[in-house]
Formats: sequence, C-alpha cells, structure tokens
Amino acid sequence: MYNAEQTLGRCLDSLLQQTYSDLEVILIDDCSRDHTLSIAKEKAVQDSRVQVLSNAKNLGVSATRNRGLDCVTGDWVAFCDADDFPDSHWIADFMELVSDDVEMIVQGFFCDNWPGHPDGRIVAYHGTAHRDTVVDALCRHQVFGYLWCKLFRASIIRNTQLRFANFAYLEDEMFCLQYLKSVCSIACTDHCNYHYNRPDFYAKYGSIDSFDVNMCLYKLACESFGNPSLRVKDMFVERCADWLIVSFRQKLDNRQQRLDRFLKDVADYLPKAHTCRKRIRMLRFFLLPHCPKLSALLLQLYLRI
Repeated sequence: MYNAEQTLGRCLDSLLQQTYSDLEVILIDDCSRDHTLSIAKEKAVQDSRVQVLSNAKNLGVSATRNRGLDCVTGDWVAFCDADDFPDSHWIADFMELVSDDVEMIVQGFFCDNWPGHPDGRIVAYHGTAHRDTVVDALCRHQVFGYLWCKLFRASIIRNTQLRFANFAYLEDEMFCLQYLKSVCSIACTDHCNYHYNRPDFYAKYGSIDSFDVNMCLYKLACESFGNPSLRVKDMFVERCADWLIVSFRQKLDNRQQRLDRFLKDVADYLPKAHTCRKRIRMLRFFLLPHCPKLSALLLQLYLRI
C-alpha cells in the first residue's frame, strides 16, 4: 500500500466480507505519507485475520510484496491492489476450482476502460487446460502478467524460493514466468469478481526504456516453456523489436550493442515466431540504413525477416 487512503477502505471492506472466510489478509504499507497506515491498523483491530506491516523505508512494490510472501502461512496466495476491490465471491470462486492436480487458478475481471470490452468483462479462458494453452489465451487477451486474476500455490512459491525482481515495472510478468516453470495444469473460470482500476499505462510507464527487461523476460520464457513457438515469447520479441526501432530512430549510443544482443538471443527463434512477424519485418527499414556493412549475424537476421 502506498498513499491509498482514498481507496483502501473500500478494498479492505471487500476483502473482509468475502463469503470464503478462512483468510489471512497481509497488508504492507510502503511508507505512505497519508492516512493509509492508520486505516489499515484500524481494520486490524476490528478483524483478527488482518496483519499489518510497515516498511522502515520506501522499498517499492517488489520488495514490499516479497515481505508479504515471507509472512504467508496459507496454502494459496492471492494478490490485491489497494486501489482495486473484489466482489464478495472472489476467493470462493477461486477455491471452487482447487484440486490436487491444479497448480494455478485464473478468473476473469471487470475493467471500465478496457479496449474492445464495452461491458467491462474480460475473460481469457474457461475450463481446465495445459499450461501452454492457457498462457496463450492470457497473452492473446493481454492479461498474462496481472497477479490479481490468478491464485498461486504457496508450496510452489516456497519450494522454488520465488520472489519478485526489483524492476521498475514488469516485475509481475517475471514472477509469473518463474512460477509457470513448475506448472502443468491451470484451471480457469469465466466468473468476474475483481474490479481493476486501469491506469494510463503510457503516462505511467511510457518513458521507461524496457529493452533490457524484455530481453530478460524473453530468455526466461524460453527457459520456462522450452522450444515450441508460443505467443508469450512472441510478445517479448515484439517489445524488444519496438525498442530496437526506437534506439535506431533516436540514434541512441547503445543501439549497436542492443542489436548485437537481439541477434545473439533472438535470431534463432524468428523462423518459429508468428504473432510478431509484422513488427519484426519493420526492423528492415530501420536497421539497413544504419548498417551498410552487414555483419554475418545481421545478414542472417535480414534473411530470416
């Protein structure tokens, strides 16, 4: 929680009114400058299921979530953002799908300003399926990295010592990729219980250069999903291609180093890629004018494009 006094009361009331009541609610304040911490402490006095922690200094979202994971004693872990709120059946609908052979559970959610969904309901998949099938659907609906529409097994988090990386953003996608290494079966429901307050992503993150992060995510996706072509890999390749284009368009000093890294790590995957083909082809128009002397790797990339 950080400076969430305007929305926290609604969020906590929704959590504590869940029809599935066997919960522990872990609240971590990241040095808010408003009344966030006092609101949380008041709820803890009213309900013994609430545990309140306060960071000694501002740590950011990743380290704060990690502190919460260190305190988990339950069998499953759900995440909730302080500016969102769930309906009363949020946890119950998760728990209905719990079984011994399911390692992750996914729900739909509500968002008032989600492109292409005038009714506000976003559902990626319904039913139980192999991990790769569900992940493809999550990427197709652009909800792969969101934490609050997923339920995670605490034992997998503990056994793999999984924690959030200290990224400026996309730390949730890194967490999901690492978690999915240990997953085979995912259960999904079309029930929508979570109300997501979607920010202006361009205003919030548009100025953050994420080439390096997305290259790391691509390599981790290859580790997590093996050799087959998957939409999740295409997603990271497309983002890296976007930032390569930006690098050459703006003549950034590190553009050649980025190109070399892209060639080294991604070139072999390009023949398998599908959904990012259009963006990859755009690279031709930005790379060739700046690289009149084609290296062997660049020539290989150009031919594959």
